[in-house]
Amino acid sequence: MKDEDKTKRQLIDELRELRQQVAELKVSKSELKQAEEEVRLLQTMTMAISEARDFNSALGVALRKVCEATGWVFGEAWVPSSDGTVLEYSPERYSSVSGLEKFAELSERITFPPGRGLPGRAWTSKQSVWMHDVRLYMDFDFQRPEITMEADFKAGVAVPVFVGDEVVAVMVFFMFKPHEEDERLIGLVSAVAAQLGLLMQRKRAEGVLIESEERFRSVTQSATDAIISADSRGNIISWNKGAETIFGYSEEEVLGKPLTLLMPERYKGDHRKGLERVLSTGESDVIGKTVELHGLRNDGSEFPLEISLSTWKKGGEPYYCGIIRDVTERKRMEQELLRAEKLASLGVLSAGAAHEINNPLNVIAIQLHLFLKNKALGPPDRQACRTMLEEVERVHEIVEGLDTFARQMKAEREPVAIQEELSRVLQRMAENIQQPRIEVVEDFLPTSPVVMGDPSLLHQALGSILDNAVKAMPGRGSLTLQVREVARDGEPWVNILITDTGVGIRPEHLPKVFDPFFTTRKVGEGKGLGLSIALGIVEDHGGTISVESTEGLGTTFTIELPLERTRENSD
Repeated sequence: MKDEDKTKRQLIDELRELRQQVAELKVSKSELKQAEEEVRLLQTMTMAISEARDFNSALGVALRKVCEATGWVFGEAWVPSSDGTVLEYSPERYSSVSGLEKFAELSERITFPPGRGLPGRAWTSKQSVWMHDVRLYMDFDFQRPEITMEADFKAGVAVPVFVGDEVVAVMVFFMFKPHEEDERLIGLVSAVAAQLGLLMQRKRAEGVLIESEERFRSVTQSATDAIISADSRGNIISWNKGAETIFGYSEEEVLGKPLTLLMPERYKGDHRKGLERVLSTGESDVIGKTVELHGLRNDGSEFPLEISLSTWKKGGEPYYCGIIRDVTERKRMEQELLRAEKLASLGVLSAGAAHEINNPLNVIAIQLHLFLKNKALGPPDRQACRTMLEEVERVHEIVEGLDTFARQMKAEREPVAIQEELSRVLQRMAENIQQPRIEVVEDFLPTSPVVMGDPSLLHQALGSILDNAVKAMPGRGSLTLQVREVARDGEPWVNILITDTGVGIRPEHLPKVFDPFFTTRKVGEGKGLGLSIALGIVEDHGGTISVESTEGLGTTFTIELPLERTRENSD
């Protein structure tokens, strides 16, 4: 009997324990179900917040979602003022019931200092603050007791929103009944606040990036230099206004095109090898340096440039940025400065040496003439004397040319009819032209343009260029003279174009044609001073000379001079 009683008690105890386990299991299932619902709710909120267009919109979504999920009747947000001294009312709010418009309207007129009221306490402490009955706090740190009482709010909670360690907003919720602190509920709202903080952080980063991109684009677009970016394959991905001006391509024409579009053919092989070397080794001979090269414009013309290259990586791939400066004008000025220095040196030399050279030359010439008068002198010796006299005369001409540079005389100016002066030069050169070996085409205006100048000097300058053109046509050819009136900066000018169909000038010789003593003719056939003197005379008259040539096809010299301003024009 005793054993039977003992067995019954054991069964009762086991049954009681089993019932307790079943009850705990039901609670666990209920908690699990609640946790799953909260996770789904949080996922829904997170999705809605992430899809918001900006932080304020996300705040509004969060307030509504929390109220809908918890049954709280009113949600609002407070944000730090621009100077960070107080919290200000955010325009984002949510109310699940009507009749709270006055509460929201009056709240807009209030600010919360640090530590005051629900928002201020959460802001200062950086922790959630729960008031199970706000009526108990009206006397000492509540900022809006009357309107809160009128709205009939009881329980309230404030949850800070962080970006890093900074509180960027405080969410506040109210309900109509007192409510003890609910850790699970605070955890849910804090999770929502964390999502808001992440969104704010992302939006800030995006804003900084957008601002940086806009600033970079503004700087690049306003730069006069070309700023061009390319991907790892050498295809253009960005193109500024400076590049458009320098190269002559619009952005639409070059995006996605290879950089070789902008290079002369001779550079393309080295460019491809350089890209391959960077991809394989990460090394480059030009990145981080400034180098001088030549670029290719849209019209096919080459020009000197200065380029600085840099690189960066994105997704493991190298990208490139080049800052390119057109140095055409700088090179031209350098050449002009070099020429001016040469002329100055020649002037100093000729000023001191012309007299000393001419005196012995005169003595030599006199002696040679005396020898030639000696009838006993044989033909070979007589020919030798004549040859020496020719060389003495050549030296005299060189000294006279140098003297032109040395004196740099400002002759008296008078009206000079350009077309008549060209005709006089042609008449003087008639024997050299030997028509019809060279056909002369005069494309003149009905009335000759008139410039103010020195007739003899202009005659000399025109003669030097025409002589150069004739000597460039050793066989038959054509010499064309064109005269045109043009306007420069609103002022009248005359253009004189002298075109031959001769041998042309090699590209590497073009920059040197006006240099003193530069000549491609054989020794004794030219002194290399004619074009230099012509340039000096034209510039002294306020004009310019330029030259264009294609080897084997011919050359065009263009002289530009300011026209005489008549009284009628000057008025």
